[in-house]
Amino acid sequence: MEMSAQCLLCTFRKQAETVAQYSDEVKKAAYLKEVARYLGSLGPDDSSPYVSAEINKLHEQYFGFTRDLSDLKRIYNERMLRMEKEIEGKILAADDPLRAALQYARAGNYIDFGAMDSVDDDKLAEILDGAQGEILDPEEYACFVRELGSAHAFLEILDNAGEIVMDKLLIRQLKRQFPHLEIACMVRGKPIHNDVTMEDADSVGLTEECSVISSGDGIAGTEIERISTQARRAIEAADVILSKGQGNFETLLGCGFNVYYLFLNKCDWYMQFFRTERFHGMFINDRRTNMTKYLKDMPC
Repeated sequence: MEMSAQCLLCTFRKQAETVAQYSDEVKKAAYLKEVARYLGSLGPDDSSPYVSAEINKLHEQYFGFTRDLSDLKRIYNERMLRMEKEIEGKILAADDPLRAALQYARAGNYIDFGAMDSVDDDKLAEILDGAQGEILDPEEYACFVRELGSAHAFLEILDNAGEIVMDKLLIRQLKRQFPHLEIACMVRGKPIHNDVTMEDADSVGLTEECSVISSGDGIAGTEIERISTQARRAIEAADVILSKGQGNFETLLGCGFNVYYLFLNKCDWYMQFFRTERFHGMFINDRRTNMTKYLKDMPC
């Protein structure tokens, strides 16, 4: 998905805010000029997750490091693990446990230090508390359940640490309701933002629930032409794919596979694009999503 003018501006502003803490004005100016030149050179196929990873490399060249979120990842993995039993109880008590598991998995997408500068713990608690009250598109959900009933292989492409605990609860429900399914999850191949890696999958026990594979790539998304052969084969073999988060949506949209996108709208561009409020939950299918519908009469 091509970056919009608003995404380009937001990307540059974030870099300006990031380097504001440094004292070397000459280096800061040189860096921001380099970022501006890079953004000006982008083509239509350069997605926001790819651009973010490239700018991280540029930041490291100038300042010798990039932001390390390993401690935050650990904190939110542990925090959500402490809530696991309580939330699973709510899922099992729901009229439709699979629907509830999807709603909590989507709510967990709030834990995103890539799209947002920080995570408000009170807001996280509010979103989790209201998860079952948020609408999950009934037509798409009916298609999802029907297709899983006849599917052989299911793949979930994961997004963020912390959130992964809710994904684990969803995987458990899928195993209970569709015991015939071959279930796998995909994580990032290298650390980026607070996105999940194999280390996170191990730490929260996801590797004990299902097969977990690496994308082989280090961007906060899933670009088919960049991922490993193993990851691409997993996508091609899956009858149903669940893609978590905005970054995976941006990089997979229009791929032609049977992908269901599950995420919260967290940035201004997505709020305008889908004409929703911030943190509104999405559940849409790649093959049935008419992007023209969203672009029509979109506010400037």
